Amino acid sequence: MTKKDTIYRFNVESFIEDNNLDKTFYAKKIESENKKEVWVPVTVGVVWITDGPKDFQIHIPVSGDKDETLVFPITKKQYEMFKSTVGDKHRLNIIRKAAKEKLRFRKIKKSEMLVVRMSRKRMQKITEDAELCNLSLSAYARNVLEGYKPRKALSEQEAADIRELVMMRKDMLNFYSATKGVLGTIPREKRAEFIVLGTPYLQFRKYIQEVLMKFDSIINREKEV
Repeated sequence: MTKKDTIYRFNVESFIEDNNLDKTFYAKKIESENKKEVWVPVTVGVVWITDGPKDFQIHIPVSGDKDETLVFPITKKQYEMFKSTVGDKHRLNIIRKAAKEKLRFRKIKKSEMLVVRMSRKRMQKITEDAELCNLSLSAYARNVLEGYKPRKALSEQEAADIRELVMMRKDMLNFYSATKGVLGTIPREKRAEFIVLGTPYLQFRKYIQEVLMKFDSIINREKEV
């Protein structure tokens, strides 16, 4: 049996652009003059995998000072994950792990500067908007210039509300798991009575009321803003 290509391919460049990632791949390079090791930005194209009777490989085409295809061994588990539909972020992680000695996925270095003149009032407004989004002024400006609308960051109260709702969800799931086992020990003809009058379910209904009241308080507070 010979090694064969699969139909499973991953366009890395398109993935980075579609997800607006502020990162790119850097390849290790040895400078000819002083033999110093440096990392230079490169473009990674369409990556594919191959399988054989015993081993699996990932093929990574790289464009930079020269065009080449880097080949690295991967595990059967990584091969199956690459094939699956769990998402391209997992495929990106497989590439990073397999090629970690020669490729690094890093933030793009920002070396250029744009100076924009504006009124003091406009500057104050932009600064306030950046603070509301929990972004630096530079990061906020880059997002706007690139056509994105930064989202307002959660307030401390909103973050606390989300944490509380997450805990409530966890409690409800724990209750479901516990009572599911209890119901299994009760004769079928008595289960309805247990659900209606049983102490655990009376407590659960009370807890559900507390959850609904929490949602009402969040909605009412947002209406007042």
